[in-house]
Amino acid sequence: MQPKLFVTTIVFLFISFNVQAAMTRIGFMGGLGFGSSAEESSYSESPFGTILFFDYALNARSTLGVEHMRSWSIAPFSTAVGFTNLSYRYYLKRGVPVLKDQIVDGENFVHFKAIDYYVGGGLGFGQGSVKQSSSSSNASSVGLSLTLAGGVDYNYYDNMGLNAQFSYSMTLAGTGSLSLFNLVAGIYFGF
Repeated sequence: MQPKLFVTTIVFLFISFNVQAAMTRIGFMGGLGFGSSAEESSYSESPFGTILFFDYALNARSTLGVEHMRSWSIAPFSTAVGFTNLSYRYYLKRGVPVLKDQIVDGENFVHFKAIDYYVGGGLGFGQGSVKQSSSSSNASSVGLSLTLAGGVDYNYYDNMGLNAQFSYSMTLAGTGSLSLFNLVAGIYFGF
């Protein structure tokens, strides 16, 4: 690669990242979660689920991000089923909840307190590994995954919002099979 092209590419990526950084959010959601892993034997865990996400606005109506979802068991306390995805959300009503007044890519965003609904999904990988007992085999699985999601966001304060989401994840290919259902609510922060 020529030095001029390399420098131009780095500068372009730096400027692009800084423009989008104004619309970056990080959040956590927790609630009900039901995960299962099956290969030679099967394992399920519930009743809790969590999602940790990081996303940024592509435009006024959509976000692109990364999310990690897990299910949790309380007896015994463990977490064995997880999915990590590249996620996409499309906002149906007003657009991406904006945390502060700003201009991104020439578009004006105005701070408002309103509920907005979204649909989305993700592609990534799922993993689950559980040693059930000394006499049985592992319920270990790993594979490419698909996630379907829908939810609601509420811009609560200048740099904070509330959200709730329903999501279903499953493996499409790989060893064994995994699935995860989450009905969660949480909080996100913008920076």
